[in-house]
Amino acid sequence: MSELPTEAVKEFAELYKQEYGIELDPKEAAMRARNLLNLYAAVLLEGNGDTGKDGVPP
Repeated sequence: MSELPTEAVKEFAELYKQEYGIELDPKEAAMRARNLLNLYAAVLLEGNGDTGKDGVPP
């Protein structure tokens, strides 16, 4: 699994805190952001079968 850019993880953590009022440490924020991206990719590619590395579309 490829790592998300640090700035993207920070932004995700900020948005998460704004929306839910919960602060995430960088490790938790990275895991939740990756899970969200994987879910999004799975929904977009449902039935298509065209996934790239890490299940993310090419």
